[in-house]
Amino acid sequence: MTTEYLAVASGSTVKSIFEKIKQIGNTLETVRTIFIVDKSNKLLGMEQLESMMFENEDEIIDNIMQKDFPYISPIADKEQAVPICEEYDIPVLAVVSKTGEMLGILAFDDVMDVLEEENTEDVLKQGAVNPTQTPYMETKIFRIARSYVVWLIILLLINTFTGIIVSRFESALLSLPILISFVPALNDSVGNSGSQTTSMVIRALTTEKLEKKSYFKIIMKEALTGLLTGLVIAAFNFGWVMIELNTPLLKVTEEMKNTLLIDLNFTNIQHGYMVIAAIVSTALFIGVFLSKLFAAILPLLAKLVHIDPATMSGPLVASLMDIMTLLIYFTIAMVVINSINPGLLAI
Repeated sequence: MTTEYLAVASGSTVKSIFEKIKQIGNTLETVRTIFIVDKSNKLLGMEQLESMMFENEDEIIDNIMQKDFPYISPIADKEQAVPICEEYDIPVLAVVSKTGEMLGILAFDDVMDVLEEENTEDVLKQGAVNPTQTPYMETKIFRIARSYVVWLIILLLINTFTGIIVSRFESALLSLPILISFVPALNDSVGNSGSQTTSMVIRALTTEKLEKKSYFKIIMKEALTGLLTGLVIAAFNFGWVMIELNTPLLKVTEEMKNTLLIDLNFTNIQHGYMVIAAIVSTALFIGVFLSKLFAAILPLLAKLVHIDPATMSGPLVASLMDIMTLLIYFTIAMVVINSINPGLLAI
């Protein structure tokens, strides 16, 4: 905030204001916006210099000033100035006390600094990094490491559940080891799908004035988007898995082929491949749909409980989606295998 602004008394003429600008204008932060105050320094209105240039020089400022004007409290968070300036498209914002007294202004440069700080903080949070108050090149190595470590430990603890799930479905993996080959692609695809939605929703919350009643609309939009995206990706994945199984891209052992032909009673190897492709693609479809649904809900939920939505970072969503994807994938695999040969799995 700066106190170097142009304030004129109520009742001043346009001519007198221009004379005042010539006298002291070069000592002020800006003269583009003129603030009109009464004898007790209470803000009555404001007017832009560009508009005044076309007014009669004998016109009283009170007759042409904007009486409906935006302002900000001196105790308000600086970030609140950004949406106000964007909405009203103004170069400066008045800082007014609870009693209406003019205290100073926030200039465009100040608002842009706040916006840059806010964007930097959001980018770091979405990358699962604790924001620091100093520029990167001035930040000490220990402080940078600390900003990384906290989130990495949280993500490590969350990802522990991935190992637990794999161990619980060991029988399915032993009967069809080829299933494990598709886990990285499934996890990455579903995780990336969730990160896409998280980025979109967080950006919307940051740049658009969204009311709480619009939250349900956002969730429904992402749910329908997830259905459509999931169908397209699953259809493509089915064909891609068939290509992988029928080419050297994946190593399919003779033991694996015997399991499909003998233990699972498929009449030919292609039928077995199609079942595997269907298992992977079904898991991918459900995973993409649920990832977009939950990735839309989490930032909105954070906003409702007054937590920065950027905290719902891409890595956090991806880790949660990994757990969900493995549960879906292995559950579908076990259901299919049990339906074909109930005695194959030792549960």
